[in-house]
Amino acid sequence: MVKETLIGAALDLFMGLAACAAVFGLVKLGNLEYHQIAAGVAVIYFLAGLVRPDRGDLPLVLRVILISLFGCGGTLMMVGGIITLWAPYAVTALLFSAIGILVRRSWLRLSAVGRLTALISPVLAAALAGWLLFPGYFDFASTHISGPAIDFEFVTLDGSTIAAEDLKGKVILLDYWDTHCGPCRKLMPEMERLQERYQDDPRVSILVVNAGWEPLEEAREYANENDYSLTFAYDPGAQASRAMKVWELPTTILIDTDFNFHSKHIAYEPGEEAAIVAHYEEVIEELLAKGG
Repeated sequence: MVKETLIGAALDLFMGLAACAAVFGLVKLGNLEYHQIAAGVAVIYFLAGLVRPDRGDLPLVLRVILISLFGCGGTLMMVGGIITLWAPYAVTALLFSAIGILVRRSWLRLSAVGRLTALISPVLAAALAGWLLFPGYFDFASTHISGPAIDFEFVTLDGSTIAAEDLKGKVILLDYWDTHCGPCRKLMPEMERLQERYQDDPRVSILVVNAGWEPLEEAREYANENDYSLTFAYDPGAQASRAMKVWELPTTILIDTDFNFHSKHIAYEPGEEAAIVAHYEEVIEELLAKGG
């Protein structure tokens, strides 16, 4: 019995490692956003719990911990490059591996209706988890923003600071990004064009702000590897991004000359990089005209 239990524990760890490897591939090859990674983690760890063979007499809690160990440890932090947001992935791994184990254990005892419920419940749970962990993605009204803008202070990649107080009276464009956001990187050349358009206009300030979900060094490395004239900045501790309810990347926020929020744009359709930045230019011109 002890041998069976040890084999079972080893199999649980193996399933956890396999699930972590699958998440690694998802992150590195998929160019996905954070809500999509969370959904992937949910599916992968649910399957890890579901297909785990029943060997030994391990308690449910121990099996969940063993399967989710890699998902809850530093591995996912390292894979995703996320320091401040790793906890949701750990919770997701725990929750869905437990659901997978419970579904497997209960499957043979379920009626036809019960089996249908068991198939549907993980989908509903995934939607609920996504809503709880990434509320901004499901809050469609969050694209609308108004009222006085929030004071911010960013760190430039060379170590100086950029404060809201220094920019008041200008039209301010904050383009939130990070290095793991594929659409953010694709948008950079168009943002470069916009920067060149207004680089000699003292009434406009364009900041490409790393949202602070990854170490400063990663942002600095990306900027150094790419020959952009953009003003790169970093949001320490993601303080401003949280205050402005930036849950999804890329997110672009425009602030008028009276330091009021004008608009907030979340993501864009692939291939529309030029069109979305052209729209930002139109809005900037409107705000300049209103500001005199």
